Amino acid sequence: MNEFWEDLVSGEIQYRDRFQFEMKSEMEPGDRGETVSQTQEFYFFVPSSLQINEKTYTKEQFYNDQMNMIRFKTPIFALRELMDLQNRKSPLTRLKGLLEDKQSYDALEIIEDESKLLANIIRSACRREVLDLLLAPHESEPVLAFTRDLKRFLNDYRQLVDAYQHQWPPETLHKHLHYIEAFMSHQVDYYLTGYLHEMRKRQDPNLPTTDQPICTLLVDEQKLREERLGEKRGVKANSFESELILYRNGLLKKFVSDALQLNISRYSFTQTFNHLIGAFAAGVAMLLYVSLLFWYGSNFLINSAPFLILSVFLYIIKDRVKEWLKNASLRTALKWFPDFTTKIQTPNEKITLGTLKESFGYVKEETLPQEIQDIREKQFHTVVDAFKRRETVMVYKQIITLNAFSTLRTARRMGVIIVSRLSVDYLLNKAGSPFHQYMALDPQTREVLMTHLPKVYHLNIIICTTTHRTGTPPLYDLKKYRLILDKNGIRHIDQIRAQNKEDI
Repeated sequence: MNEFWEDLVSGEIQYRDRFQFEMKSEMEPGDRGETVSQTQEFYFFVPSSLQINEKTYTKEQFYNDQMNMIRFKTPIFALRELMDLQNRKSPLTRLKGLLEDKQSYDALEIIEDESKLLANIIRSACRREVLDLLLAPHESEPVLAFTRDLKRFLNDYRQLVDAYQHQWPPETLHKHLHYIEAFMSHQVDYYLTGYLHEMRKRQDPNLPTTDQPICTLLVDEQKLREERLGEKRGVKANSFESELILYRNGLLKKFVSDALQLNISRYSFTQTFNHLIGAFAAGVAMLLYVSLLFWYGSNFLINSAPFLILSVFLYIIKDRVKEWLKNASLRTALKWFPDFTTKIQTPNEKITLGTLKESFGYVKEETLPQEIQDIREKQFHTVVDAFKRRETVMVYKQIITLNAFSTLRTARRMGVIIVSRLSVDYLLNKAGSPFHQYMALDPQTREVLMTHLPKVYHLNIIICTTTHRTGTPPLYDLKKYRLILDKNGIRHIDQIRAQNKEDI
């Protein structure tokens, strides 16, 4: 698995680690202040050999394996837009303006927020630019221009940090700005090093023109991080310093992500109404018990043995009726209500941006919508097309609603990203050995060759997305993915050619 490319090419389903993948949904608020709704249905086609069904993999287990993260979408800026002093939306421009403002606690909060937002924007800009450079025909000038812009931007930010150290007294602010400096320097190091590695593999004849400037920038950044931030240069294997590299980078990533995080509160229908359903079932069962006891008990003496036996018998019936009513009412209610509802709010909880409703269940293949069946049969399988595969179909449904938050119309953080992270560890409990012995006869030497071939499973996923906006017809989209799994986890993720409903 090429993790660098997985990071660059961000799709709706993305590799996270050996046992986890992410399903990402993006939404933008309406242009005219209207509410926007998006329904996404994730159909999971699980091979029957993994023995997954409603009893072995329950709804509770699915939600234990699943986790949601909701944040603002990173604003898109080019490097030159960030360095443009006339661009009032640029966090760098705003930080330069705040330098001369009156020092206060409110101003300090704004500085910290703008610097974190700047760090997120730089990471996104580096990822986007490096991907464009790798996909485009290799030319020296775009690469050199990008390298010059990065060097100029980092120098501008460091000059700004030094100015704040002289004019703003809080030591905590100085540490904050240095953390941002470290994060951005590491992001530049990561993406440029990855670009250099990919281009050297291609052995492009134009590479010598760009190789030296990139190497010079990377070495200079290592030196500056050592001088200004006290970091050790290079990766030292089997040393305490090497253990800290990923740990420190992970902390920095969490630190800057605060600028995009949203406040969420998740609750389920059963948590809210389970007691009411139980009380309703108990009340109906008790009414039945008392009615039957009065009806039949009048034929016996209260202190007689037949009356005692009747009372016990009716109590057993009452208890079973209560449990049956409770379970039946809960199952019926769950058909009409989502499993979980998440309220999405701004960090200060003053504005509710929208809601996320989630549901999970199993469906039979013959009850699937026709277009889903067509894609599963015609688009995914390329080996033994006529063979009818036995699969278990799980469906995870998200209904995302964004309200009209017009008070934020002039803000830069508008779009919302919902990332659902799902673990496949439990799904692979019944998976076989990742390698099987395979024998074949060599046609030349007539020797029997022994080798080990990978034993894999295909977890096919179809994503059906429907977007509703006021005054426009619904937008319908289908995407297909395949997770290649073995006992050790996810080997890779393939995206099948996308198509619209009209093309089916």
